[in-house]
Amino acid sequence: MSKRITVFRNGEQNGGRVIMSPPTMPELLHICGTELGIQAKHLFLANGGELTRIDLLAQDDVLYASESAVFKNPRAERPPAAAKAAAAEQQMHTFKIAVIGPGAVGKSALTLRYVRGIFVKDYDPTIEDFYRRVVTVDGKNCCLDILDTAGQDDFIPLRSTWMRGRDGFFFIYAVNDQFSFDEIKQFHQTLVEAYVDGVRPPLVLIGNKADLKDQRQISYEVGLEYARSIGADFVETSAKTGDGIEQSFERLIREMRRRLPVERKPRICTIL
Repeated sequence: MSKRITVFRNGEQNGGRVIMSPPTMPELLHICGTELGIQAKHLFLANGGELTRIDLLAQDDVLYASESAVFKNPRAERPPAAAKAAAAEQQMHTFKIAVIGPGAVGKSALTLRYVRGIFVKDYDPTIEDFYRRVVTVDGKNCCLDILDTAGQDDFIPLRSTWMRGRDGFFFIYAVNDQFSFDEIKQFHQTLVEAYVDGVRPPLVLIGNKADLKDQRQISYEVGLEYARSIGADFVETSAKTGDGIEQSFERLIREMRRRLPVERKPRICTIL
């Protein structure tokens, strides 16, 4: 079903165009680019999340079309010329994150809540989906490439592939499902094997569906104890209410930043 949306150029608040959404993403990019006079390659939501699927559009959405993969917040204060020049020299870092866990624990719902700001109750089982969002944490911008993976047993052979080349991980279980919590141990074993010859990227263990208090099977204390045993941070979340989701991403971002290699400035030697 076609939806009415308003599209602006990336980083601008004026000159928007109201259009009706077409059936596919390539068509939407083409229409937005034609209306704005640019070669639109990326579409961003107001929160910095990149729109990659036409079925995630909502009525009266506001989008920002861009030729580059960097979102420019139109509401951000414009720094003075000197500060702007210094900021341009600082390259935004991109972190690759994988969202991993058993089926039906709310991985896609949690990811979409963070990227899209909506709660999707009924969602088709995922094989793998990619999302992107530009965020600011502790005053520094970064870009997140988020891989949302399948949890079904049919995709066990792909788990080690999803775990390689990532900068950080979310392992997710549902607090109302003891089996999903027990199965996390198998996922962690696969992670250990994938990085047996190297340093394992940071991991945040998430107990999702924390809003289902009457159905809880795994206590907060049990989740926290297991997270500590595997060297992971721990957060309980609810994709339905949004509780804990921003916190979990911020914690992972801070830890990934902490592990970035320190750039060494060349020493200057003066001979008199």
